[in-house]
Amino acid sequence: MEMKNHDSADHDIKDHEKIDDVEESESTEEVNKDVARKNTNRIHKTISEEGKKIILDYMKEWIKGGRKPSNPFKILAKNLKDSCDYDYNSKAICDYYWNKLDPQLDHSPYSPEEKNYICEWASKFQENDNIQWKKLQPKVQTKFGKSRSRNSLKNVWNSNKRRTERLAKEVKRNDQLAFPINESGTYTKQEKLELRYLLNDEDENDKNVDMDLN
Repeated sequence: MEMKNHDSADHDIKDHEKIDDVEESESTEEVNKDVARKNTNRIHKTISEEGKKIILDYMKEWIKGGRKPSNPFKILAKNLKDSCDYDYNSKAICDYYWNKLDPQLDHSPYSPEEKNYICEWASKFQENDNIQWKKLQPKVQTKFGKSRSRNSLKNVWNSNKRRTERLAKEVKRNDQLAFPINESGTYTKQEKLELRYLLNDEDENDKNVDMDLN
């Protein structure tokens, strides 16, 4: 597999963070998470190859031109409207590019080592069920040499969470434990890792996808 250019990928991650900050600070672009996901899904399902080429060509020139203006997706929204009559908002285009179209992204399947690292990091640093995926993204790139989208990192965590919860319910329902529980009534770290992969082959939702687009 071709190794990604780390300097370029690192720039992409930083650009994503800066543009996210701009989008979130502009009241005209404020949308809740459900609306943002719906809009991003709509792009994936409706955009043509011509539309994809417009985005890729513009972003390529944007990078060559010193990554200015600070928010290229507002211009892309206008270009797509003028050229293809697409009514996409800039936030949705931003999410679609960084999570799907960005040429620096690695879409290969996650290794067990990557999954372990992601789940352990997310479990350790989550605050009130809020996980800063933008902080994990560069760490995964540094450790494994792969530029992964934030949505795909989130999918790994959510898939693991579903498997673990389903197994816990199954164990409780059958009144049987796959592993002994220690005196404190909790699983050890090793037991949690084994539980995590016990149903790895049974979960149809455990797929390496960059976006939740169904």
